[in-house]
Amino acid sequence: MKITVATTYTNPEERRDPWKEALSCYEDFADEIVVTGSDWPQNFSWELIGETFNKGFKEASGDWVMRMDIDYFLHQKDKNKLYKTLEKYKDYPVISLPQYQIFTPDRYQIKTRLCLIFNKKKI
Repeated sequence: MKITVATTYTNPEERRDPWKEALSCYEDFADEIVVTGSDWPQNFSWELIGETFNKGFKEASGDWVMRMDIDYFLHQKDKNKLYKTLEKYKDYPVISLPQYQIFTPDRYQIKTRLCLIFNKKKI
């Protein structure tokens, strides 16, 4: 099973995005990282978001493609749980993950569940 992380960023230093930390996190559990969006125009466009994510999905060569915003992270303690989940649901088209809103190290809440992992064989 091969895992690809597809992410996007434009001018991450200028925007002060945690891009180095994010890419390091992704390298820990993914076999491939695809970065798109470096040519994002100055003016925001919702249409371009879908096109940019779709470009990353098409470039991905993994069995599973994780769409991760450049400020999304997975905790290293969840790495084995992720692999088990991917194996368990290998015949499903998508897998959702909880998104946590962290206030302090011991205070957080689940904000939502996002469909972030796509089975490239099923889509």
